Amino acid sequence: MANRKISNQFRELLKQELQIWQTDSIISAEQSSSLSQKYRLDQMQKESTHLLLFVIYIIGAVLVGAGVISFVAANWENIPAAAKVAMIVAFMLACHFIGYYLWRISAISPRLGHALVVLGTLVFGANIGLMAQIFHIKSNFYNGLFAWAIGAIIMAYAVKSVPNAIIAILVWFIGFCSGVDDHERIFAFLPFVAAAIFLLFAYLNRSVPAFSLSSLAAGFATVIYVWHSVGGLASYGIVAPGLALLFFGWGLVSARTTKFHIFGSPAMIIGTIFIAFGAYISSFKQYRLEFPELLKERLWLAPTITAYLLGIAAWLAAIKQVLSDTNAKWITAGLFVSSVLVVASVLMTPVFMDSPDSFWCTVCANVACFILAATLVANGFSSLDRQIFWAGVMFIALVITSRFLEYETGLLIKAAVFIACGICLILAGVGFENYLKQRRPANE
Repeated sequence: MANRKISNQFRELLKQELQIWQTDSIISAEQSSSLSQKYRLDQMQKESTHLLLFVIYIIGAVLVGAGVISFVAANWENIPAAAKVAMIVAFMLACHFIGYYLWRISAISPRLGHALVVLGTLVFGANIGLMAQIFHIKSNFYNGLFAWAIGAIIMAYAVKSVPNAIIAILVWFIGFCSGVDDHERIFAFLPFVAAAIFLLFAYLNRSVPAFSLSSLAAGFATVIYVWHSVGGLASYGIVAPGLALLFFGWGLVSARTTKFHIFGSPAMIIGTIFIAFGAYISSFKQYRLEFPELLKERLWLAPTITAYLLGIAAWLAAIKQVLSDTNAKWITAGLFVSSVLVVASVLMTPVFMDSPDSFWCTVCANVACFILAATLVANGFSSLDRQIFWAGVMFIALVITSRFLEYETGLLIKAAVFIACGICLILAGVGFENYLKQRRPANE
């Protein structure tokens, strides 16, 4: 437990199973006690209470901060500029110092102290806007957001605070989306720089939430940048497969390590999300690829090619695991084929057909959706995982429903298809549950 993270879901299930195993004389009372001590099962209720208290403290601190800011705002015009600066800076520093003292130095109330540190970071963001107002500083909105993100991530590194890192990631992403129109050249590699900073924090602190959020933010920031440069839906079909290969390959590599295996599954899930997103968007008939426009501005190629190169490197590093892991073969093959179908159709259509028509791109994207869904279902059966199975079933149901809503067909045909889809969903669920009942006793 000291070197690896065990999910609370696993611990909760183990706690229930230990009682059954002991009742059925599968294990002795001593063995049950040893397992309970190893996985700290007796501390689960206390940990849950501490988490709830931390959330309550955060909410309370935010409310107190909002009350103080409202009080100051009510008398804002009557307060001298020097007093305004002193008040807002003093309030921020007081939150940080008192919070750090309660959290790290005295450890009298760690969760309350952590909440005050987070409040100090929120106040820091408010102070940036107030300072600009006091001294009549004119600047773009996103510059203040970037300054806030920098301060938040510095504080996160300094005190090892995951909530501060999450604030930094969210604020940075909003700032990126707000400023991409004005700084297209500067922002080309900004998602990769931000990902390096945020992901380093996640790895140093073994934080899955920070890892997942920073990966999603950097990935979607890259998509938004390419979309802005290309000016059409072609960006999704171009960049999404590269991001999918990058994150999924990264997950395969992480899963092989001892220290960072907790990031393997989240990275692979994020990779699957990106290819599902790209294939689904590309599957609509309105998906129009203005290929002559793609190369007018070539700066978008830089982050796109970078994503593919990093993805290829990750897959080469994980090729042995891909070939040896039978449980991951289905989903790995499905994601790879889906990615190739989506991006190849985008690149090959103008080359071989000399036409901007997106017909074959749409066909390939729909095929990619079905392949991805089928491999998710197959992987759900092979790994006996309900979540993966239902992700595949619901994705294919979404694609079929979208096609029948998109194309003009008779109401009777739509009704028949929807009824058939509903029946298939029910039968799939019943069949999968029966399959689990037959297989799990043999595996246990």
